[in-house]
Amino acid sequence: MKTKPINSIQQMITGLAICILGIVILNAAMLTLSTFFYVFGIVFVVMGLSKLFTFISHKIRGLEKVDSFLRICIDFAIGILIIIFPDMPISIFGIVCAFYALLNAAIHFVNAYIKSKNHVRDQYKELAVGTVYFIFGVFLLFSPAMYVSVVVNVIAVFFILYGFGMFHSGVRLALSIQRKNDLKRKIRITLPTFVEFMIPSYVLGQINKLLQPTQVDQPSKLSFEQRKSDEDVDVEVLVHMSEKGFGRVGHVDIAYKNMVLSYGNYDPSSWRMFELIGDGVLFTANKKEYIPFVIEDSAKTLVGFGLKLSEMQLQAMSELVDCVMENTIKWIPPFYVGVNDFYASRLSFHVPTNFFKVRDGRFRTFFVVGDNCVRFVDRLLGAAGIDLIKLYGIITPGSYYDYLNAEFANPNGIVVSKRIYSSILEKDGDKNEK
Repeated sequence: MKTKPINSIQQMITGLAICILGIVILNAAMLTLSTFFYVFGIVFVVMGLSKLFTFISHKIRGLEKVDSFLRICIDFAIGILIIIFPDMPISIFGIVCAFYALLNAAIHFVNAYIKSKNHVRDQYKELAVGTVYFIFGVFLLFSPAMYVSVVVNVIAVFFILYGFGMFHSGVRLALSIQRKNDLKRKIRITLPTFVEFMIPSYVLGQINKLLQPTQVDQPSKLSFEQRKSDEDVDVEVLVHMSEKGFGRVGHVDIAYKNMVLSYGNYDPSSWRMFELIGDGVLFTANKKEYIPFVIEDSAKTLVGFGLKLSEMQLQAMSELVDCVMENTIKWIPPFYVGVNDFYASRLSFHVPTNFFKVRDGRFRTFFVVGDNCVRFVDRLLGAAGIDLIKLYGIITPGSYYDYLNAEFANPNGIVVSKRIYSSILEKDGDKNEK
C-alpha cells in the first residue's frame, strides 16, 4: 500500500500558527496566563451550571444523588476560587513547574553519577545542566508567583522554535529539498518528554482501531503495511507498544541482517531504583522467531520502520556493530522454570538468543531516562548519519516513533516502509512475516 504525501501547506500553516502563538505569549506572558486561568474558571462554573440543570431536571436518588451534588459543588468551588483569586492557579502552576525542574535535575545528577562511574566524558555537562535545573526549581518552588513569568517565557520560546522547525520542514518538503541520501545530523525541537512518554500508548490505541473490523460480520485485518517504494529494506527499527506497566512507555530495538539487536535492563539481579537502573545487557535473536514471541509473551504491538541504506552506510553501521560486540562479555540469564520467570529467561527458553553484558563505556549501565534502548539504536544508526539529536537529554521511544513516522510521511524521507506487527494479526498464523 502506497503512503499519501504529507500536506506541506498544512505543516507550514500549523508551524506558523504555533510560532505566532509563542510570540504572543512572549510579549504578554502573565496577561496570557491570567486570561487562560480566568477562562478556565468560567468553564468550571459553566460545567457546574450544566450539571445543576441535569440534577434538577432528572430524578436522581440514593448515593448517585449525593455523588452528583458533590460534583456540582466541586465544579462551582474550583471555578469561583479561580475567578476570585486569579493568582492562586498561577502559583500552583509555578509549583508544578518547580517539581518538574527538580525532577529533571535529579535525572541529570543520576546521569552524571553513572557516566562518572563508567568513565564517560560528558558527566560534567550533565552535572552543569542538573545544577541549573536544581537552582531554578528551588527558586520557583519557594517563590512561584515571582518566577513563573520566566517559565512562561521559556514555554513561549519553545513554541517559537517548535513552530519554526515545523514551518521549515514544510518549506523543505514543498520545495523537495531533502533527498533520501541527505542524512546529516540535525538538531530537532521535539515535544516535552512527559508528552513523548504518552505517544506509544496513544499510537497503540489508534492501531487497534485501524485493525478492528468496521462491520460486525467483517473479519479483522490480518496485515497492514505501507510502502513508499519497492526497494528492499536493509534495516528495520522496531518500536514496541503495550498496555501493561513499563510497556506503556515503549521500547525500541533494531533488526539488521535478519537479526534483532536489542539493548535493555534484562538482568533482574542488577536492578536498582525501582528497576530504572541496571546492568546494560544486549541480546541477539532471529527476527522471524523473536517478533511472534514478543507479541504473544508481552501482548505487544510492534511498528517496524524500514530504512534503505547505501553500501557505504551499511559498511559503517556493520563496523560499529562489530565494535560494540567486542566490548561485551557473554551473559547467561536465570534458568527458566515456568513460573514467575523474568523476561530474559522466557526469551532464551522459547527463542535461541545470545545475551551479552557491556564491559565498559557509555552503555555499561542502563538508565531508563538516560542511556536507554533508544540511545543505543540511535548510536548504531548514527554510523550511517541517521540519528536524532535533541536540545535536551532525554530521548524516549515516543520521540523516536514521532521522528521515524514523520520521515515516512515525507516522500523524500529516509524511511521507505512502515509495517505493523500485532496480536490481532498473529491470530491468523504467520501473517506478520513477509
